[in-house]
Amino acid sequence: MDNKINTEDDVTPLLVNSTRNPASSPGVHLSVTTLVFAFWAAYAFGGITIHLQVRRTDRNGRTPSKAPTDHGTSIQNFIRTENSFVDDDGGPWNTSVADRNVPRPAWLMSFPNSGTTFTSYLILIASNTRRATNYGAEEYLDETGNSVPVFENDLNGPFWADPLQENSTYPTRYVVTKTHCTGYCVSCGPDKYVNTPYSFLHSCLSGHRGHLDTTGTRQKVRVTYSPEKIHRAIHLIRNPFDNIVSRYHLEQHQRMKRDGTEMPSTKEGFRDYCKDVNKELQHDEHVSKVWDTYIFHLLKDVPCHSDFFRYIQWHNLASTVLNEFMQIPTYTLHYENFESRFNETAKEVLDFLELEQVQHFPEFVLGKQYQDYFEEDEKVRVKEALRSMASIETWRNVQHYFDGIEA
Repeated sequence: MDNKINTEDDVTPLLVNSTRNPASSPGVHLSVTTLVFAFWAAYAFGGITIHLQVRRTDRNGRTPSKAPTDHGTSIQNFIRTENSFVDDDGGPWNTSVADRNVPRPAWLMSFPNSGTTFTSYLILIASNTRRATNYGAEEYLDETGNSVPVFENDLNGPFWADPLQENSTYPTRYVVTKTHCTGYCVSCGPDKYVNTPYSFLHSCLSGHRGHLDTTGTRQKVRVTYSPEKIHRAIHLIRNPFDNIVSRYHLEQHQRMKRDGTEMPSTKEGFRDYCKDVNKELQHDEHVSKVWDTYIFHLLKDVPCHSDFFRYIQWHNLASTVLNEFMQIPTYTLHYENFESRFNETAKEVLDFLELEQVQHFPEFVLGKQYQDYFEEDEKVRVKEALRSMASIETWRNVQHYFDGIEA
């Protein structure tokens, strides 16, 4: 399936002056989603004064697009707090928010274990430019033991992922920035993993920084930054069966590191682990209003079935946040395209970030696929459940993973 770049603004505008006919003369419109989100942003992120997004329309009521960049995409404005309105095509850049010379963060957002590590590594090697992350405390520290913010003196993030990397350079336009949003929960119940678009966006903007206190003790400080810092996004998607089994392997590694618990890297080990997780969560899921009775009975015997719920919810919410709230250019990247069309996909990633290829691409190995960890009936049930829960856009993005799976 081809990767996609989406730059369209499909939010239906609300006419401010109802007596004006947009078909006969230009008008000024406000986005309904913009109005709702503006008030929420003021509350959630401490904004005091909000710039409402006002757009002038043409005689057909359409919002004129901005001049395209070199690769044919256009930039949409996002809600900005007072004195920080930024036009990505060259408008004023508020130095209280960021230095003009600092590259603008572009999310690399993914449900965990979707291929973030390789994608980020490819960008580093091919462009020889530094990367950023929401999770500065993950060993991304300078010589003093502290995380280094992308925006100088702004300790809310994002943070440089390569603060001690001497051979790489700083990107000049966009810096790829890792975020998993709310994807870390592996075996918790519905009260922990069900999200609204607002809570999902908040988690996309949140992370942690490393800090060495006066006693020499390393601290992990929770931080959240403003949505105005993000100007682009790569939405990374992986085959759900491979994704869920890879999450098991991560849990396996973490348990071994944490307490020495051994979990076999086999189909049987995966299914035994999932059986325990399913049993532990079954009651909470059965009584939860979030789990539709039909979906619950479809998935209840599927290994690690709650992870499939999290997977489809995550991608539904990612699309909603990017398209309706952020309204920023988005590149939809299917991890498997590195296998089927590597050079084209790698170049598209660099082009989207406006990075020049200065070194050879690293070798890509897709690795093992894990559909055989599931029985045929289980795969059919997963397909039906995800098709029922997915938004139109999400199903369009994942449908091809179920080709050939029929009852």
